Amino acid sequence: MRAGAILLVFLFLGNAILDFFRISIESFRIAGGIIIILIGLQILFGIRSFKDSQQPDDLSAVPLATPLIAGPGMITTTIIFSKEYGYLITIIAIAANLLLSWVLFHFAHRIVKVIGRSGSLMLAKFMSLILVAIGVEFIRSAFNL
Repeated sequence: MRAGAILLVFLFLGNAILDFFRISIESFRIAGGIIIILIGLQILFGIRSFKDSQQPDDLSAVPLATPLIAGPGMITTTIIFSKEYGYLITIIAIAANLLLSWVLFHFAHRIVKVIGRSGSLMLAKFMSLILVAIGVEFIRSAFNL
């Protein structure tokens, strides 16, 4: 619920914030792409940006809700989507993301039972690589490459 509220605030105010600070959408794409790449690399290589006593590959050490569901990557995507596709498509994308996140969190224990710890870690590493590729695409699109 909190993540959805945060994303809706940035959906409707994100472009105004960028305009206020005179930040072009291209610069925001590059900055967002860099952040998404860094998040993906942290997951891929098991780097922690905060100190805790958890093991590097412990999936439970990842903070939930706001930092990842409505974190920098999703906020960046929301603002860029609203600029490119309008509010309706972006709201549908936010709703789909939140619904998928809820389903995955709700059934996480069952999913882990089926694919196991090794499968979970492998999936996390693969998805982090996809995240890095999305960040690269954000940067490439800012330069129209």
